[in-house]
Formats: sequence, structure tokens, C-alpha cells
Amino acid sequence: MVPHRSKAEPEGIDEDTHWDLLQQCLHDEDLPLAVRVAGSLLLLFGQHLTHVSALTTGHLGVQDSHHTIRLDSTPIRLPQPLAILLTRLVEQQPWQGWSGNTTVTWLFPGSRPGTHRSALRWGLSVDELERERLLGIAAGCGGTDVEFTPAP
Repeated sequence: MVPHRSKAEPEGIDEDTHWDLLQQCLHDEDLPLAVRVAGSLLLLFGQHLTHVSALTTGHLGVQDSHHTIRLDSTPIRLPQPLAILLTRLVEQQPWQGWSGNTTVTWLFPGSRPGTHRSALRWGLSVDELERERLLGIAAGCGGTDVEFTPAP
């Protein structure tokens, strides 16, 4: 029999830090667009990265002239800054090559045909200053171990 090892209680972030991180995701042009969108969805709607990574353009819509996202069965009206970021993300997608031949249009396409980006490997390409800023943001999350592995 394998002994049970208890997990540490997850630590959250305080409300001020939460809103500061959301504002940074929505407005910091120095962060990659995909990271800004994913971070905003995580912070605003409490979605797991595995769910965010698997979103498609089919989850987006317009209802009564307002941009929406469907995280379950009900469309949710998006705040204007996030709607703008999502529009930019969809418009920048290179729907060509293998991604242009798939019937699924992932918001965060993966490196293999027909797949979305893995929740574990976002493959951020950052310079030293960006790396330090991202580690600083992660350090502000409290109780979180951060490991930096350069993308291949």
C-alpha cells in the first residue's frame, strides 16, 4: 500500500495583486498578446489554463453588438479591453499551412497540426529583461514555485 501524502493548501493572491495582474494583462503592450489574453481569461473568469488553451474561435461571438465568450453554454459579455485583445489575437493568427487546413481554429494553436497549445508549455521567447519581469509577476502570486526553462 502506498502511503497518502497530503497536499499543501493552495495559496491564493490578495485582491489588490489580482487586479494589478489583470490590469497588466489587459494593458501591458510589452507582454506577448497570447499571454495577455490567456492571463486575462484566467484572472477575470477563474478558468484553468487547460480550458483556456483549448478555446477556439467558435467560443467567441457577438450578441446585441457586444463581444462575448462562451466558457460553458452561456455567452458572457466581454469587457471592452479584453474584447479588443481577443479580436487582435484572432486577426493575427496565421491561418495558413497546416493550420489553414484544419477545421478547428484554436485561439492558441499548438505546434503540431490540429492541436492547441499545451497548457504546460507555452514556449515563451523572452529576453533577459522580460524574463525578470515575468519571474517578478510569478513571485507576486505567493506560494508558487517558478521554474524557467528556455523554449527550444
